[in-house]
Amino acid sequence: MESAPTLDLSGIRVTGEAVSAEPLNALDRLTLLGQPSDVGGVLRAIGRLPGAARVAWPDEAGRLTVGRFAAPHGTPSALADACAHFGFPFDRSRRTRLRDLDAESRARLICALTLATGGQWLVLEDPLHGLGGQARAGLRGRLLDACTRFERGLVVSGSSVMDAAVLGGRTVTIEKEQIADSAPLAVQLREPRSNLAAAATGVSVFSGLARRGWLSIGHSQVRARTELDGKVYVTIPTSAARLSFDEFDPAFTSNSVFEALIVAVRDSGPILQVVLSPADTEVGLAMTVDLLDFSAVADTGGSGFGVIHPGLASTVADTVARVRTGTRLFVDVDTSRMRAYPAEAPAGRLD
Repeated sequence: MESAPTLDLSGIRVTGEAVSAEPLNALDRLTLLGQPSDVGGVLRAIGRLPGAARVAWPDEAGRLTVGRFAAPHGTPSALADACAHFGFPFDRSRRTRLRDLDAESRARLICALTLATGGQWLVLEDPLHGLGGQARAGLRGRLLDACTRFERGLVVSGSSVMDAAVLGGRTVTIEKEQIADSAPLAVQLREPRSNLAAAATGVSVFSGLARRGWLSIGHSQVRARTELDGKVYVTIPTSAARLSFDEFDPAFTSNSVFEALIVAVRDSGPILQVVLSPADTEVGLAMTVDLLDFSAVADTGGSGFGVIHPGLASTVADTVARVRTGTRLFVDVDTSRMRAYPAEAPAGRLD
């Protein structure tokens, strides 16, 4: 009796560490979670393994049409079945140039061609890139259905925790050219060790140190009591800091006030956030803090709509005008909301 195929990933390494010590079984799914620069090369290496099916989008599509691009990837019947499954109108699009396809059509075509090639594991590099809302959810569902209907395994890359959670299977998070975490995704979110997991759960994560009953992330002003000892990971919720232009703002209630420089401003759903770095050179750790909150449950403390830091401005317009990249301000961290857990992987986490 012929044994079921497996995909050996032990030879695919990130800074010397194997992506997975355990092979993928025929129907297993794996998400490489990270930014394209971190996960793209790993995904492409997996796509070259025996049994893997990967179709690369041409760097220079030029005048290449859908029909010519699809021709080497599967039999006519396999192409027809795959395109029908992913909802790509192949017959009507044969003469369409690749460069004229929109993001959704391009994603559907790549998924279909990968399925049609016949490999056991569909290997897709950021297949949901550029899609949002209903289109994104719909294609995710079709991928899962394809794995079931055609009995295939799946390896994808991407930077969305939502995609990884819905697609299921294993998740390996890669950041800064290192494997940041390979625990079950639920554990990665419960005890973040990567910036992606931290952002998804509304916290900043730091490497810290617990000594003599004190927890520190490096900055002398940001400390808290702890029973832990040794190297730890520390999280601080993005809502656990007050911001003001006044170092002695009456709203500041702790001894953890320090001056910071805004190094980035970004959106996070209904919340506008700033990324802060201490203004001195004592530490370069960046911390994300909520700046404006337009969610229905936002607690503005009696301030104007969306305003959560009256020490900066009393209106959204004034806040946006005064707070920009390069602005200096003062930060008060509620250290009671800091959470720490050992840096060493506890029992139950996957290596």
